[in-house]
Amino acid sequence: MVVDPAILAKRLELLRRYLASLTRYRAEIDRETFEASEDHQYQVLFPLTAAIQSCIDIATHVCAEEGTRRPESYADAFRALAEGRLLERALADRLAAAARARNLYVHRYWALDAARIYDELQQRLDDLSAFATWVAQRLADSQQ
Repeated sequence: MVVDPAILAKRLELLRRYLASLTRYRAEIDRETFEASEDHQYQVLFPLTAAIQSCIDIATHVCAEEGTRRPESYADAFRALAEGRLLERALADRLAAAARARNLYVHRYWALDAARIYDELQQRLDDLSAFATWVAQRLADSQQ
């Protein structure tokens, strides 16, 4: 049972929008162009950070819904889902790494590394998309 399907549906909709933008940027922007252009970096950084935050918000919501242990951090929310056998451990570990990256983007904004952000853009989207699929399935199951 989903505590509030409307909340999850809205967060999933936002996540999918961010992922669509990021997928487009990933296809259009090569590393050299990205690293040379602050505009491209800023263009990617917001939806990347917001997509990760959307996943975190969903994960903490599901933790509360399912009565898992209370997560100690954003990264820990995904581990709590894995411990509760709600989310595959390997995906949870990769999403926990994404949450830690998000913390760097938000709290160490003065020391952003364009190469790292580009790598995140190239490597992280599949995990965020897999989580979106997991959420969509969860919502579909709650409506049956």
